[in-house]
Amino acid sequence: MTYTTHQRQLGAFLFLKDFEDNSFDANFGENFTPGEVESYLEQGVRLSESISELQTLLSVVDEDAEPVDVQTVFYDVGKKYYGTEKEVLREWFRHMYLVMFQKNDGARWGKFVDIVGMDTFLEMLEKYSNDPMRMNNG
Repeated sequence: MTYTTHQRQLGAFLFLKDFEDNSFDANFGENFTPGEVESYLEQGVRLSESISELQTLLSVVDEDAEPVDVQTVFYDVGKKYYGTEKEVLREWFRHMYLVMFQKNDGARWGKFVDIVGMDTFLEMLEKYSNDPMRMNNG
């Protein structure tokens, strides 16, 4: 499979965050097999595609939508790309928090979008998902 730069960046970002979370293990990632490397690239593809769909769906949500309705959009996209099981759906939210805040968890998305506004949130999502490691922020 051929990966876009965006997909590779997101995959590398997720690997680095896992590495950071496993910093106590000096050998984490040292002996990765090609399949394990491929797994991070596939996660980058899945995250890239889910973010793209999230942007599309949120761009047509009314600015005055209730937080619960916005939260439902997040859940629906997560279920489509990550699955409906609680643990894999939690991974979708974890990936989104990592991209947006470089943290493993955060506030409910519907409430956050309500506070910052839809347009601001979409701008932030575009900016941060295209530069997950904040490589251009000096």
